[in-house]
Amino acid sequence: ESFLEVDLGAMCDVTHVSTAGRFPPTELYPPSEMLHEWRTQGLEAKSWTVIAPGAVGWEQWVTRYELQARLDGGKSWEPIETLKGNTDMLTEVAHDLREVCHNPKGLQCRYLRFVPVGC
Repeated sequence: ESFLEVDLGAMCDVTHVSTAGRFPPTELYPPSEMLHEWRTQGLEAKSWTVIAPGAVGWEQWVTRYELQARLDGGKSWEPIETLKGNTDMLTEVAHDLREVCHNPKGLQCRYLRFVPVGC
């Protein structure tokens, strides 16, 4: 079973969680050597961040996940809610845990676990 586990370091009031897919590998274009050449020829030397050509394995995201929590010193993981995840690799999806937990302080815990249930 795959999951992402987060240790907040101490008991916290967590009001929001958000997810995004795997961000693509990027690089600057044109490369620095080419920029230098352009400048020596008097051309505008502007660069852009682009998706690295030929990169593979980064088009990944989770469409739904179960959020679980554990208290400081607690032994068991408590399921909080199955939440909507992402529809692409770049868009952030946020959830207000004050609404999910019906508590103005949000979710009180030390540990969070994100368990994918849809990919």
